[in-house]
Amino acid sequence: MFSIACAIGTGLVIDSGSDLSRGGPGSQLIAYCTIGATVFFVMTALGEMAVFLPMDKGFGGYATRMVDPAFGFATGWNYFFKYIMVTPTNLTAAGLVIQYWRRDLNVAIWITVFGAVSITINVMHVSSFGETESWLGTLKLLIMTTLILSTFICAMGGGPNNYRSGFEYW
Repeated sequence: MFSIACAIGTGLVIDSGSDLSRGGPGSQLIAYCTIGATVFFVMTALGEMAVFLPMDKGFGGYATRMVDPAFGFATGWNYFFKYIMVTPTNLTAAGLVIQYWRRDLNVAIWITVFGAVSITINVMHVSSFGETESWLGTLKLLIMTTLILSTFICAMGGGPNNYRSGFEYW
């Protein structure tokens, strides 16, 4: 459940609408297949390396061993900066999504609330953390399933105007 919930990121909720309106569902399907194939091959190669040369340093250790120590060092710092940047970005995105319904409140309030909740979850006991992440991942999966089904129902004419768009925008 944890890996599925991690795969459904903020960009899926925030950016996919503008991409869908500009390129249509066909372009998203092609992009998904292309990136999916790339990720498959990279993860297969990483899995092969982990079986052939097991080490306790993570994939940065493989960059150090297979390419150069400077490359492994840079990989580690890149991931450090990635997580330093992605946390405020996700907090801001969550605040902007909530602000869509409550324009009277400043987005900083929501950033503070979600930041405090995130810190609270991360300092809990590991079993409580795992249970919370499992429930939140289940909630995220249910929300995405509901959005997909409701979009399909509206495309088949189940919306308020009973207009059946079907494959019109493909």
